[in-house]
Amino acid sequence: MANRIFRRTNVQFLLVWLPPVSWMAVIFFFSSLPASDAPSFLPDYVFHFFEYAVLGFLFFRAFKKQEEISKHASFLAASLCIVYAAIDELHQFFVPTRDCSFKDFVVDALAVLFVVLIAGLFKRER
Repeated sequence: MANRIFRRTNVQFLLVWLPPVSWMAVIFFFSSLPASDAPSFLPDYVFHFFEYAVLGFLFFRAFKKQEEISKHASFLAASLCIVYAAIDELHQFFVPTRDCSFKDFVVDALAVLFVVLIAGLFKRER
């Protein structure tokens, strides 16, 4: 019986935390690639907004599912994602043909704050 509960808890833990950590890995992978000179159909900041909006939502969801810290889910998700955005921009400084951009960092942070605010308001309504 205890073994079954332990396994279910591990599965639940993975279902909650694997998506945001995997998304962080995806962001890191793409920011490790050299910049492409190919024209894009959308401005760069649209991609930045999307990737960090998703990250913010995934971490908000993960923190919200943790009973002992769910009250602080918005703050924790926003803080963690903004710190990760700063680290990611710094990481790009060391990638050939990439650069560390304060503008990209601001877009990343605004995306996180926007999504966490909306998700927090939506959760509060329910």
